Amino acid sequence: METLEQLLSNAEAGDVRSCFELGQKYALGEGTDADMNSALTWYKRAAVGGSSQGAFMAGVLISAGYGEGENPAVWYLRSLLKGNGNAADALSVYLATHESPDDAFLLDYFTKAADDGDADAAYTLGRLYELAVGEKYEPEKAYETFLKAAEMGSKMASYAVGLCLFNGCGVERNREAGLAKLIESADSGCAEACHKLGHIYEKGIYVEADHEKAYSYYDRMIDCKSPVGLYETGRCCLDRINSDFDPMKASSSFTIAIAAGCREGLVGMSRCLMGGLGEDKNARKSEEYLQRAAEMCSTEALVALGYKYGRGKAVKKDSVKSFTEFRTAADLGDVQAQVITAENYEKGFGTHRIPKMAKYYRTLAANNGDSESCYEVGVAYATGAGCRKDDTIAFEWFMRAADDGFMKAKYSVAEAYQRGKGVKKDTKAAFNIHKELAEKGFNKSQYHVGYAYLEGSGVEKDVKSAFQWFLKGAENNNVLCQYYAGWCLKNGEGVKQNEAEALKWFTKAAENGHTLSKQIVENATGEKIVVKESVTPFEGYLNSANRGDASAMFIVGRCYKDGVGTEKNPEEARRWFNKGAIAGNDQCRRALNQMRAHMD
Repeated sequence: METLEQLLSNAEAGDVRSCFELGQKYALGEGTDADMNSALTWYKRAAVGGSSQGAFMAGVLISAGYGEGENPAVWYLRSLLKGNGNAADALSVYLATHESPDDAFLLDYFTKAADDGDADAAYTLGRLYELAVGEKYEPEKAYETFLKAAEMGSKMASYAVGLCLFNGCGVERNREAGLAKLIESADSGCAEACHKLGHIYEKGIYVEADHEKAYSYYDRMIDCKSPVGLYETGRCCLDRINSDFDPMKASSSFTIAIAAGCREGLVGMSRCLMGGLGEDKNARKSEEYLQRAAEMCSTEALVALGYKYGRGKAVKKDSVKSFTEFRTAADLGDVQAQVITAENYEKGFGTHRIPKMAKYYRTLAANNGDSESCYEVGVAYATGAGCRKDDTIAFEWFMRAADDGFMKAKYSVAEAYQRGKGVKKDTKAAFNIHKELAEKGFNKSQYHVGYAYLEGSGVEKDVKSAFQWFLKGAENNNVLCQYYAGWCLKNGEGVKQNEAEALKWFTKAAENGHTLSKQIVENATGEKIVVKESVTPFEGYLNSANRGDASAMFIVGRCYKDGVGTEKNPEEARRWFNKGAIAGNDQCRRALNQMRAHMD
């Protein structure tokens, strides 16, 4: 054990842990006389160095009357924004009897502190910009502030810079540079960077999924003295992430995490109690743990409660409460909650339909790395839904989602190149993208590839290849491909002329509602064509899912899970969610995790 003199020497040299320990010595009177003012000085020194616990203890002492004229809320906020759930409790208690500092005060306070050389204040200021504290959402300003804080020596800011680069938040997205920065930050001992890298390798975001590497990063969090690492390694024992199913080990990890003040540990224990995993089943106690975690601003708990109130599971169904829980988690930076909040504003679930707010939360989720939200923000700009119509900005967002492999976005990028919308017209680029999608079975692109070969648009004219692609699309139930397959056969374009076979494809197109094909068949046969009834929404999504549309896979999985438009079939639901997850759909990944939790 270090002596007071050793701690003092190390603390004066800038060692953050020693600063905090020195604060503890003076607060508890260990090896010296108790001196709360000296304790406060060293807690604040630790906080400025990035210690969440130091900031929390500074807030506690200021709340108790030390540090004349200081506001404990700013110290609790520093701690809370680094994930300290106890700070959320303390801040709530303080604000129950004191006026809440407004946005202008917070921005001014942390700006001045940052200008005075406080690196942690600069990091906190960046987080405030990132969380849209103030008049507007300013991701560019957040990134610039993180850069400044990193240059001042903040490890958390260096991690934030890497995350911004990886997600493209406030800066042009650069997955490779962002990943390298996150790894560098993790290697320097930043637990938050280890946490993010664990998530990246667990989910296979930009990198190939690697559960062994994911688990190793979660385990490294424990070495960084982060109790959240105990929660994550415990969760891995339930979700079989580089581990056998071991509920006893999970429960033990959660218990230790809770003892260390970890709010996520409460979420894990709630799961154990609900499912009887390593603990006696106790729904009431499970709910108490979840509510307690939510009070400590755990976004996982808030999201879980949002689902509960939305579905009426174990609680009375309440769309307004569901909306509120999700929005609170969204405002605290949770990506899943941001997506759901955007959907709630789009549908008017628990709130009014407000396209502008839907677009705002979609943008938050997109800037936090959600591929589908990047696509949806592009759609908003392309259509003017909740924002000013802008084809150039729409194209940029479509490109970001397309780079992540999102099929709908790739199609939109191809169409933009084909039409010159938001980007210089480039028929060759359009053809190449459509060809890639067509080869994966996307029938709309199969039509575009066939037509490109037919007209020589973006590729050398080749009527034989045109017919082959029209035939593929026709067999894939694309009505335009069915018409053109018939046209090629009737006119001997790219294939030997065959009137009977042509009539077959014209008939299929006519039955699917193609007006010109209907006229052709009726003139040729003298018989009326009865157009088939439109397929049900479920059948339509199933067709799209079978053609490789990952978003449709999620919807099909939901239909099978809930028995909407088809019979309930959990195994089919799980199969489609798994296919969608492999295709990169985040909603499918989340649905799989929820099904695993329910199964456990």
